[in-house]
Amino acid sequence: MSAVSLKLNKMHFPVSTLGPGKRMGVWFNGCSIHCEGCISRDTWEFSESSQIELSAVIEVLEGWLPQADGLTISGGEPFDQAEALGELLAWFERRGGEREVLVYSGYEFPVLRKRHGGVLEKIDALVSGPYEVNSGQSKRWWGSDNQQLHLLSERARILYAGVEEGDEAQRKLDVFEQDGQWWFAGVPRSEDWLRVHGMLEQKGVSAKFSHVE
Repeated sequence: MSAVSLKLNKMHFPVSTLGPGKRMGVWFNGCSIHCEGCISRDTWEFSESSQIELSAVIEVLEGWLPQADGLTISGGEPFDQAEALGELLAWFERRGGEREVLVYSGYEFPVLRKRHGGVLEKIDALVSGPYEVNSGQSKRWWGSDNQQLHLLSERARILYAGVEEGDEAQRKLDVFEQDGQWWFAGVPRSEDWLRVHGMLEQKGVSAKFSHVE
């Protein structure tokens, strides 16, 4: 396990906006897809400085696990680091008990099934497909309506029952402070950024969003 490493953007607990319950969040660093309008451009670069041993990531998650309802893995693009993703999921399969894992990927499901079928077997719920800025945003847990939610285990089919129905009214954001910087977790609508920017300006706070030129 210690020989495997990954490029990590951030980890956080609890996350309440990317799946049901209080979740451990892991964001991989590096993405080869680069969807137009992506709100997570800060995770695109495959930075060598973000390299970390997987064992160090797991040590942090072990501390959070007793209080967690599940695990969410996003990025960046997790499947661009498929070996590390598979090892992380193998750990969660052993230690997660009845908790489920949700993974976000910009790749289409047939591509993932062909290239990474063994990894998919360790995932309960998967949101797949590229973000499309003009596709609509009626779902609270994924970015654009063209994306698809795949329920790959029985516990996911129970836990996520009805989630594919429009539930935009329940959309919300987590706001965190880390190392003197503030960041958001969740799937905001495009107009939400304008609202947040206006609120911050009223408070005299200067803000820069990674997806806004």
